[in-house]
Amino acid sequence: MHYVSDELCKLGKSTLYPTSEVEKLVNYFDETLGVHARRYIYWLMFASDKNTSELRQCWLRGTTGLERWIQRHFPGSIQALATVGMQIHEQPSLMSKQHVDEVFEKVNQMLEKHGELYLLNTNSPTAADITFASLAYPMIFPRQCDDLVFEYDQNRMSRELYDQITTYRSQRAGKFVLRMYEQHRITDRVQPMP
Repeated sequence: MHYVSDELCKLGKSTLYPTSEVEKLVNYFDETLGVHARRYIYWLMFASDKNTSELRQCWLRGTTGLERWIQRHFPGSIQALATVGMQIHEQPSLMSKQHVDEVFEKVNQMLEKHGELYLLNTNSPTAADITFASLAYPMIFPRQCDDLVFEYDQNRMSRELYDQITTYRSQRAGKFVLRMYEQHRITDRVQPMP
């Protein structure tokens, strides 16, 4: 992110790190939202055969050879390894949801305070805005990333997963993520692997 910021500055664009608060927020999002959103969303996905089936199809995208063969023949083992490695059990996952909720509430408050454009009242996104939007993706499912995982669609998700994502999308922070993807993700240049 620092490299990208430096390159943008060379082009006469704004730095992604205009204040020291940006770096603090990036670290906070990385250490809190990054870890806990991943655990909680996997727990929701693994809780339903419907979600797990969709997720397994995603895991096959872009794989070839031995990796594809392993993904196709041992999805239960892969899920078990993910469950153990990321501690995707009920109690840790519900605690992770609390952390995700706290981050979303912090962002909701920041957006309310700064007029809902960007987190730190800037004229363009900072590294903090980009980091939050990137790490909040699994709680929001923006349409610009439909090909990377699966669509926000009540017919493709369990009711619990769909309702949880809908709840996050309805918050200021969720609307902010959707706007960041709408305005700043260049989808015609981002191609998923076949």
